[in-house]
Amino acid sequence: MRSLIKLSTLLLMAVTTLSYAASENSEFTTKEEFINGLKPKPKIKLRGIKLNGQENQAPAAPPSISMRVNFAFDSYALTEEIKAKLNPLGEALMSEQLINYSFEIAGHTDAVGHEDYNNALSGKRAVNVGQYLYDNFGVDPARLQLAGYGEEQLLDPSKPNSGENRRVEITTMVAAQQ
Repeated sequence: MRSLIKLSTLLLMAVTTLSYAASENSEFTTKEEFINGLKPKPKIKLRGIKLNGQENQAPAAPPSISMRVNFAFDSYALTEEIKAKLNPLGEALMSEQLINYSFEIAGHTDAVGHEDYNNALSGKRAVNVGQYLYDNFGVDPARLQLAGYGEEQLLDPSKPNSGENRRVEITTMVAAQQ
């Protein structure tokens, strides 16, 4: 019986993880889609099952979305196309539903070039996105943790030089201090 409970718990955790993974690869275009993609989901009730010493809660990964913002090769400039994609994100971050959360903005590159250069380039991408959100929507910089991961976390490891790896990823961190 215990192994059946453990198996069902693992399956539940896998389904939860898959639902977050699906949102990571979605293309968000509206404020509401960003809110739904970034707003933390309530913990799943497991009704009497203890998991890691805690009863009635399944661990949930923080919501995360990858934005395909199509940075040009070797560039961190925000094009008009990128700005158009960031506008509903800025509106969402300032919405009542997300105003109390902080977020990591992670810049990424493809695998072309030297690792140190890619780390710096991805950091500049994250900084430019954070600066745009501050300048145009008033997002408090204290709510944004900016990071550059270079080529460490390729979106498509089977195509390390592909442009789809040049992206910004937004992850909900924690409720902001009030």
